Amino acid sequence: MGDMMGDMMGAHPEPSPLERQIEYLKKARTDEQKETVKKRIRNELVQQYDAYLAASSDELKNLETRLAKLRSKLIVRKEAKEKMIDLELQRIVIEAEGLSWPKKMKQRNYAGGFGDMGMGNQAYSGGYAQQNNPQPELPQSSPRIEPLEAAERKPTPFQPAQFNYDKSKTENCLKQIGLASITYETVWKHFPNDIEDEIGTPLLSWRVAILPFVGERDLFEKFHLDEPWDSQHNKKLLSEMPSIYGASNPEGRTNRFGIADRGGIFEPGVKVSFASISDGSSNTILCVALKDQSRFWTEPSDLTIDQFVDFVSGESLIVSFCDGSVFELADDISRADLRRLAIRNDGEVVNAHTNSK
Repeated sequence: MGDMMGDMMGAHPEPSPLERQIEYLKKARTDEQKETVKKRIRNELVQQYDAYLAASSDELKNLETRLAKLRSKLIVRKEAKEKMIDLELQRIVIEAEGLSWPKKMKQRNYAGGFGDMGMGNQAYSGGYAQQNNPQPELPQSSPRIEPLEAAERKPTPFQPAQFNYDKSKTENCLKQIGLASITYETVWKHFPNDIEDEIGTPLLSWRVAILPFVGERDLFEKFHLDEPWDSQHNKKLLSEMPSIYGASNPEGRTNRFGIADRGGIFEPGVKVSFASISDGSSNTILCVALKDQSRFWTEPSDLTIDQFVDFVSGESLIVSFCDGSVFELADDISRADLRRLAIRNDGEVVNAHTNSK
């Protein structure tokens, strides 16, 4: 059930994305599972490398005296990118299987590689960081350009769907979703997550996870929680979608979505508690009801930050916040403020109530 078994011992520091995938790799049992997690690890390493290159490019603009030197470093690093990512992935796989990485490999200073860059996951001590070679810091909480979804499973595309967008009914449904999510956080010490397998592959949506908290325990117990949403058994339950997700749609499609991106409440693999919403629960989006976009309600697929901004911009849409409040956003709220509302911990606080009608 993955994250359905909450940690009841209190808050712990959030593991980094790379740390989480390394733990999944250690739990992988089959070659197929290992290949799946290795793809995710490689994606993480690519994200880190690209973020580092972006930070280096920014530094070039501010430090003219280092311009020529940094340009030459960037060229070398770009050329070495594939080689260094493959090497780092190889080391992670070897150490995850309990084997030792050769000392001579650790001691080598690969020009333009991770060691020379001084980069890597901040909380992960097994990399090649060199403290005597300070480099531009990686962004701490910038959202990803790409969604944080499992590399091996692509989400179904959004589909136009007609929903009864009655304001009072929609507000009531989002209020129920919000209260259920808050109750879930009280019980499990974190907001709901997609239900995952032992290596972190999303199987079922958080919308399934909160069913016991909206009076749908019997429906929850019908699901095979160790199977994906579109398995032969689970797919039969699409037609039993609760009304809080928009039951007027006969195909089992919902227009209720959270933010499943870095910094969002439903960030994959992260157990987000109230304590980790540093921008404030009344200033952070939990769920939004779109007017004409849908996906299957049990599918573990939500909105990236960019998708949220694109779909909501220019629309008067009803949203719920992490404190349980529900109201309609003004259609003239800026795209920048929408992005700030979607991220729980960027330090850029927006009081959405001042932007509501």
